[in-house]
Amino acid sequence: MKYKHKLFINFVLFISLVELLAISFNVYISYQDRLGFLSERTHILAKSQAIALKTPLWNYDKQSINNILESLLTDPDFIRADVLHYDNSKVASISHPKNNADAIKSGLRLTFFLPETIKLLSVNCH
Repeated sequence: MKYKHKLFINFVLFISLVELLAISFNVYISYQDRLGFLSERTHILAKSQAIALKTPLWNYDKQSINNILESLLTDPDFIRADVLHYDNSKVASISHPKNNADAIKSGLRLTFFLPETIKLLSVNCH
């Protein structure tokens, strides 16, 4: 092979490697951005549900708790929510029917400081 051909092939291989690295970096950054957005969104969702659940939790009104949790089903990214008693027994739980096993899960637990009542709300989104 002539020197020019070898130089051209090496140049193309080098440019391809640089492109591959750039694409890989871009995919990684996009993935991290999406995870950050998901985490923030999950946090906002859990906080809004915690505010809505404050009175039903204090009164230990399971029907109202379940009704409020059912509103989460309207969110297409919602997977599951659990409301736990201070001894970690479930008070209420709801999961989306399309719950995927391969979905990215971002869980958040909020602690309620209510004497002898509910203490945790766990919300997962994908």
